[in-house]
Amino acid sequence: MIFTAIATAQNVQKDVQKHELSIYGLGGYSSVGYTLDGNGSKSNSIGGGAGLGYTFNINPSLGIVTGVEMTMYSSEASYDRLSKEYTTGTGEDLLRFTYSVNNYKEAQSIRLFSIPLMAQYSLPLGGGSTRFFASGGFKLGFPVTAKADITPGTATTLGYYAHEDITYVNLPQHGFVNNAKLPDVSRDIDLGFSASLALETGVRFALTDKIGLYTGLYFDYGLNSIQKVNDRHLLEYDVANESSFRYSSVLNTVLTDKVNLLSIGLKLRISLRL
Repeated sequence: MIFTAIATAQNVQKDVQKHELSIYGLGGYSSVGYTLDGNGSKSNSIGGGAGLGYTFNINPSLGIVTGVEMTMYSSEASYDRLSKEYTTGTGEDLLRFTYSVNNYKEAQSIRLFSIPLMAQYSLPLGGGSTRFFASGGFKLGFPVTAKADITPGTATTLGYYAHEDITYVNLPQHGFVNNAKLPDVSRDIDLGFSASLALETGVRFALTDKIGLYTGLYFDYGLNSIQKVNDRHLLEYDVANESSFRYSSVLNTVLTDKVNLLSIGLKLRISLRL
């Protein structure tokens, strides 16, 4: 539809106000979609955003929409209890590290910068200046910030060295703790770009000859996984600093895969036709 509109742009009617600038806000349900391994649970929250838009009106009914947009997604992952083990190191330093965490919580927030490219179709309602509109196309988004605020809860860790045939326990100075309260931490989340299907529909009200108010619904569906790294562990043994641990967001660990973004809600747009 977009390519057809571009190809016929040379037939634009002279009386059409071809250029339209807009500013808008949006808000509603936002989901960082993923499945947690084990008995973990996930919840989503309300998200929102704002943007600047540009519409090239080919004729009174058809236009091409683009612009820039900033949106926020948030979710929370939690485990009442999680136990995992993995092997790290080489040779005589080969360590089988086992950890168990209780009451683990992680709040994730993602701020996404997007560029939409959509086709917009409209038609008059009731013979007046009010018009129904529907838009469809795609958005390409890039994470600006992605943070995980982690509350690890309590942990018990064990370390087994095969060449010694010894399991180390309850040695906090060496990273082996027993039901220890771990400090809260904040970590960056490694994410890639997002390609989304974008749909909108609603009503445009003419406030003046040039100023309009668009009200309606929007729906953005992530077509690809934005997960960039998924080979880390929630709690990792730190050889360089044995008395502490390395943490990673669940979105970058073996506990999740195929992280997709989804949002649906209300959108208000004020436009100026030139």
